[in-house]
This record gives sequence, structure tokens and C-alpha cells, in this order.
Amino acid sequence: MLASADVLVADPLTAAAVTHAAGQLAYAVAVLSAVLDPDLIVLGGGIGASADLLLEPLGKALDHLSPMRPTLAPSRLGEEAVLLGAVATALDRARIEVFERRSALVD
Repeated sequence: MLASADVLVADPLTAAAVTHAAGQLAYAVAVLSAVLDPDLIVLGGGIGASADLLLEPLGKALDHLSPMRPTLAPSRLGEEAVLLGAVATALDRARIEVFERRSALVD
């Protein structure tokens, strides 16, 4: 199996696609950074799983777009980040519904 850097060197079309995707992502990060000024942006899901390919070209593209440079890091949750977030949201919502109904019945 080839390392990520080897894939980019071996296939110019892949390198161009990654550079393009990193440029698009850098634009979004630059806008968010200008509005929210975050210290850290966590890349989750498929983007986070591709962090080994994206972080370097993303950083270069971001340098050209914005003086504000948050730390970029891949999510530790990997591609399951969205699923885990949805489950956590559902559990929070269910907990509220259950306790509100119980407290309403007790009052």
C-alpha cells in the first residue's frame, strides 16, 4: 500500500484533485476564521479521515487566503463523527422529553 505522499507523486490527477479540494476547504475555513476566530478547527468525517492528504495543501491554500490561521486537526472520532453526534443529540432530546414529562406529572 502506498503512503499518501506517494499517491500524490505517482498520480498527477490525484494531486490536482486534492489541491482543488484543499483550496475549496481553505476558502470555507478562511470565512469561518474571519467570522468566528476559532483557535481550533476539527476536520471530521471523510475529510478528517483524509487529513494525511489534505492538511499540507489546506495549510498552503489557507496561507494565501487569510492572515488568521486556526489550528487544524483531524477528529479522533473518524468517519463515525456524524453518527455519534446524531446519537448524542437523540439521547439528549429523549432525556429532556422523559424528564419533562415526569416532572410535569409530579407537579
